[in-house]
Amino acid sequence: MTMLVMALSPGVTALLAWPLLGDHLSPAAIAGILITLGGVALVVLEREAGPAVPLNVRGIWYGVLSAVGSAVGLIVAKMAFRQGEINEFSATFVRLLASLLVMVPLGLAEQRATGAFRPLASDTRALGLTALGAVFGPYLGIAFSLIAVARTEVGIAATIMSTEPILMLPLVRIIYRERLTWKSIAGACVAVAGVAIIFLR
Repeated sequence: MTMLVMALSPGVTALLAWPLLGDHLSPAAIAGILITLGGVALVVLEREAGPAVPLNVRGIWYGVLSAVGSAVGLIVAKMAFRQGEINEFSATFVRLLASLLVMVPLGLAEQRATGAFRPLASDTRALGLTALGAVFGPYLGIAFSLIAVARTEVGIAATIMSTEPILMLPLVRIIYRERLTWKSIAGACVAVAGVAIIFLR
């Protein structure tokens, strides 16, 4: 459900980019965005299948705030790139540094900072995998997202980035041996078709 609510982010990004950045998407691009998000929704709903969980309104509200925050972050990044020549990897460093300056004081205030590292200190494999994930996710993931934002409309970049659940399907099949349903496969095909429309518009 969280991932489904987060799928609102590309739509919010495109709506904010219109008045703030002057980005005007063509009808084909809008259709591609809607088709892609429809495919992502199919996959997410399929992967969320399981025991019924009571709907948490507060959780949904925070999910919406997260989607809006993500959209605003992309809009501000696009504004920064329009100010001059900015290296995307340098911009990534600034983002990570800003996150660190916020997270470390909060962790210390809530006495969670030391507890978070204690399990990793005794498990070198977990530490290695966490470090590897940090390189691919927070570093390369953010850097490549900024490169996309700098070089295309933010609504389109946000839509392509929202296909993460689609890209996870082959990995969960290979690594975790999870069975892929026809609904998941159909959702992936729909999402890929939407991305294709965006690129071929």
